[in-house]
Amino acid sequence: MAETIDHLIGQRLAHARAEAGLTLRELGARLNWDHSTLSSYETGRRSLSLPRLIALAHALGRSPSALLASSEETAQLIERIERQGGHANLLSTTSMGNLLQDEPTVLTPPQQGTSMT
Repeated sequence: MAETIDHLIGQRLAHARAEAGLTLRELGARLNWDHSTLSSYETGRRSLSLPRLIALAHALGRSPSALLASSEETAQLIERIERQGGHANLLSTTSMGNLLQDEPTVLTPPQQGTSMT
């Protein structure tokens, strides 16, 4: 059976929680969420909304964008870049609100024969 995005994110959450040294009950208490809800997210039985992903990331001291990474190596790279750049999380609550309000940007490829410099 192929893994779904919910399973992949759930695995990343479970790994981050374990690295933080927290049980499901302890993390649930931090967020005021039931531990069974967290278990459903970690096992991929329940889809995680973006606001909840952001809340979980902050409670775990992780980057929301790193929790969406396709591998642990990529997650570590994302967090290293964010730390070295001194930037806030790529998906912070404030920036996410701005992204949702902004008009989408459409990128078009350069026309043939034009320079990109």
